[in-house]
Amino acid sequence: RDEFAKYLADYPHPPEHHQKHMLINPVIEVDGDQAEGDSGWLFLTSDAGGLRPRLAAFGRYRDRFLRQDGIWRIAGRVCETEAMDIG
Repeated sequence: RDEFAKYLADYPHPPEHHQKHMLINPVIEVDGDQAEGDSGWLFLTSDAGGLRPRLAAFGRYRDRFLRQDGIWRIAGRVCETEAMDIG
């Protein structure tokens, strides 16, 4: 959690271009206070003029969740980037 908080604090605000991070087709299997999830993700941005959308990257998340004191939290995440446009 500390690493994620640092990442957010260090992220440039506001972004140079409009950006969207989308989670798609999540499948979550719950077993008591634990769960495993598999989902796709897309990272969309815009061109320099801000008028044209651009798919910057996509991939999959493999997640582990734990419920502690009634609150679900991500206990682990593997991010598999399948493709990225760095241009």
